[in-house]
Amino acid sequence: MNNSVQENETQVLEFREYAKKAHKYEALYERDAKMTRAIESIIPEELKKSEKELSQTQRRIVGILENISRGLKGKPQVGQDRSIHGEMSFKQLQTENAANTLEHVKADLAKRKEELKKRKKYRLRGRSSETAKAHRG
Repeated sequence: MNNSVQENETQVLEFREYAKKAHKYEALYERDAKMTRAIESIIPEELKKSEKELSQTQRRIVGILENISRGLKGKPQVGQDRSIHGEMSFKQLQTENAANTLEHVKADLAKRKEELKKRKKYRLRGRSSETAKAHRG
């Protein structure tokens, strides 16, 4: 009997230790459940907040890009810039050629005017000599 009483006492002690541990585990489980609920309630709020901030940021970026686009409308793009420089070079060359042609034409005009003056002089001399011969004769 001693053995059975001792076994019962051992079992009771073991049961009490088990109950203490179970109570600790139950308290931990309750605390874990509480934390999980708190976290789960925070996550949707944070997610909504993050989504709102993301949406606002996207709208700001779109606004900035639209402003940039409006600012660039009047300005040539990279390819257009090269094209404009090419056109400017071509126009510059045409202007220089036109200026050279003008100088040649002016020089030719001056030369022709000089020739015209000489011809008029010779005609006048010829007429005056004919007039003198007519008066003499």
